[in-house]
Amino acid sequence: MNLQFPDFGILYIDDEEKSLKYFQAIFDDLAPIYVANSPEEGFSVFSKYHEQIGLVLSDKKMPNESGIELLRRIREVDPRPFRILVTAYSDLNSAVDCFNDGLLYSYFSKPWDPVQLEHHIVKAMRHFCLEREKEKILEEKTDVLDQLLMADKVASIGILSTGLNHHIRNALTVFRT
Repeated sequence: MNLQFPDFGILYIDDEEKSLKYFQAIFDDLAPIYVANSPEEGFSVFSKYHEQIGLVLSDKKMPNESGIELLRRIREVDPRPFRILVTAYSDLNSAVDCFNDGLLYSYFSKPWDPVQLEHHIVKAMRHFCLEREKEKILEEKTDVLDQLLMADKVASIGILSTGLNHHIRNALTVFRT
């Protein structure tokens, strides 16, 4: 199988087993798929694999904890993966608040249309991969800049020591004479 996004996976958290199975079957050619059927399991999977996860989708209404609360906890562990709330209930005010808070990348309604959701997921994963590439390039540029600054400091110390050496020798020549 040739994955479209082999470097980063997708975590889908939903208390409906059928949704998890369908999701995994439909989207397993996009990226590595992680599934969890409860907020506790989802948080555990994310905590363990967050470096390999680029996108987290969570159902909003689950037992013990809402998807919004779970996504907030997930963001505290690692804010980089994009977060999408999937819900059968339309609560626009709640979604708007989550967007304004920076919690959500997107919001998707259930039952989801596989073609629309795939388009949505591909767009989010591309955006995520671009963000990670940007971070990597910035880190590399920062490292190069740090090396240049260090080389400049070393060169300055060399020039300073050469000048001091010259002045000390001149002073010693006077004493010798």
